[in-house]
This record gives sequence, C-alpha cells and structure tokens, in this order.
Amino acid sequence: MHAVVVQQARLEECRRVAPACYTSIGRALAEAGQLVPKVKHRFVVLIKTGEYIEQVNITRRNVVLLGEGRGNTVIPGNLSNPTGTAMVMTATVSAPIDDRRRRLPIR
Repeated sequence: MHAVVVQQARLEECRRVAPACYTSIGRALAEAGQLVPKVKHRFVVLIKTGEYIEQVNITRRNVVLLGEGRGNTVIPGNLSNPTGTAMVMTATVSAPIDDRRRRLPIR
C-alpha cells in the first residue's frame, strides 16, 4: 500500500501505522508522483471503510483503488447535467482505460 484514505475521525490512528494517510482520494492521488515517482510502477491506494463524497479524476496510469468491500467503501457521485455541469464532467470516477478498482462500489 502506498497511500491510505480514511475518514477524518480516524486520521491520527492511521498515521500511527501508515506513512501516507489522507482524508480524500483526490489528495492521495495528487501525491502519487512523490510517493511512487515512476509511472510504470503500480500506485495502490487503500480506501478504508466510509463514504467519500468527491469527484475523482485519475490522470496517472497504473493506479489501483482498493476498497474494503461492497457497501463498506463507497464513492457516491452527485453531479448531473441538469445542474449546469458539462456532461463530460459528471463522472464520479474518471480514469485512463487501464484503471483498476477492487471491492469499490461507485454510485
């Protein structure tokens, strides 16, 4: 695991056992270049149990988002075209074609 994403209430606990802890998936992905500089190496983000309301845009190849199970780790989307958001920007998670998601429901 290169990065761990947790709810704010568990951040201090996470920092005691993992070197790279974040409260948002986007922030963990933003740090990918510093944590694993070579794009050819896989960058793994463990997303702990919780609901993470954010829009995730993966721009780097070879990224794995690993959740803690269906219904435990969820990324709900809340953008839609009727809100005036451009249709191409309404995806909850966008990634290059080789993205990998495991045990991670996206609504």
